[in-house]
Amino acid sequence: MGVLMLTVFLGNLIVRLLHITWMMLRNFLRKPLKTGIVLKDLGSKWEPSDRSGKWLKLKPEYVRAGSDLDALIIGGYYGSGRRGGEVAQFLVGLAERPAPNTYPRRFISFCRVGNGLSDEELDTVVSKLKPYFRKNEYPKKSPPSFYQVTNNSKERPDVWIENPDKSIILSITSDIRTISSVVFSAPYSLRFPRIDRVRYDKPWHECLDVQSFIELVHSSNGTTQNGKGYGDVQTSKPTHVKSSWKGEKKRVSVVPSHLIQTDISDIKGETLIFSNVMFYFVNVPPTNSLESLHKMVAENGGTFSMNLNNSVTHCIAAESKGIKYQAAKLHGDIIHYSWVLDCCLQKKLLPLQPKYFVFLSDGSKKKLQEEIDEFSDSYYLDLDLSDINQLLSNINTSEDAKAIDYFKKKYCPEKKWSLFHGCCVYFHISRESLTPDWESLLGLAFRRLKLEIFMGGGKVSNNIAHATHLVVLIVPASDVDFGSLVKRNIFS
Repeated sequence: MGVLMLTVFLGNLIVRLLHITWMMLRNFLRKPLKTGIVLKDLGSKWEPSDRSGKWLKLKPEYVRAGSDLDALIIGGYYGSGRRGGEVAQFLVGLAERPAPNTYPRRFISFCRVGNGLSDEELDTVVSKLKPYFRKNEYPKKSPPSFYQVTNNSKERPDVWIENPDKSIILSITSDIRTISSVVFSAPYSLRFPRIDRVRYDKPWHECLDVQSFIELVHSSNGTTQNGKGYGDVQTSKPTHVKSSWKGEKKRVSVVPSHLIQTDISDIKGETLIFSNVMFYFVNVPPTNSLESLHKMVAENGGTFSMNLNNSVTHCIAAESKGIKYQAAKLHGDIIHYSWVLDCCLQKKLLPLQPKYFVFLSDGSKKKLQEEIDEFSDSYYLDLDLSDINQLLSNINTSEDAKAIDYFKKKYCPEKKWSLFHGCCVYFHISRESLTPDWESLLGLAFRRLKLEIFMGGGKVSNNIAHATHLVVLIVPASDVDFGSLVKRNIFS
């Protein structure tokens, strides 16, 4: 039995328990905990910004979450810095419980949330919602009629979602303690909310209703927590929370949502290609939910585990990041989810070609070192376009500015390929009183100049606030007031 060093933060006190066994830790975790614990490797020392996993902080909401709080995005807030000019946070709302067999018609503002998503996931959500953004023109215009808000300055979003049926549900988690809300219209809000995942699998009208949330808070002594403690077995009748529009009842489980087993009782087997294979999904792509992948595995004779253990034969991932990914690397090889999809599509167990590996263990590298290079590209097998795309997607891209500059100087020594390096250009085409011929000529000039900037290592922005240079395309003998032009584009 291994030993750990446990540091417990209780308000301003720090308590250290040395050389505890797992049994001692489990007994400790059964007690109510309102802040968090830190687990560390005995042989490690604390270093700023260390991401090795030798020091781990576990807060109650991470390991002991209550019910999923599925809230609907009703507004957005612009970010700053590298997210400047783009929505980086969301105002989410809970539904007002509708009549049976009808959809919600009103949504109550609940909390403001932005943490929890990667840049790529956030960009995907924003791009899906962008066509439905409506600028908040308070106090000139009231919020959309189906949103109940306080208009508090801390609540007021920069944009509204013009219609709730065009919106997306977010699964929200937080500190287990709720707070009485004066900023938002709901009677309670959350402390330190963060996004657990995006619920693309849920339609807009299936978000949590405010009455169900209030019942959950009242039944849990002012928290979002349900159940007795870490690892406790529920022996009494389970607590139920009323669902929203369907009039049914929703069970609030004491098991964390990410460990709840996918129900496959109604799945009919199609093939046995995954016979004797147990999958563990480290992370999943936005296009597929974890539940859908589990059902796909079950349909083809395989099994799956909700946690990583010695019975797992195949670790599957969509991307190479996150704590779960780091833990899975210690287990062995990690396979790209496309292998599962390809097997199901072709109805046979495909050989694990190098292109399917997201991560290769040292043992596998030694076995394959005469067959593949460091990027898992085979020396002997021919590649098609899909193979190349797969290999490129498995390579970690560097965002380190120094590294990027180094490779640009190394592989693009000629100035013509880096002439516009560091430049971000905004084009303004003056279309006032243009004839069709002049409009066509200016359009051609714009496309040509844009290509030249790209070839010279520059960028083109549709937002002048992000630009380093302003280029104006006008017909000869036209007059332009640059000051008013800049103001008009920035504040429009």
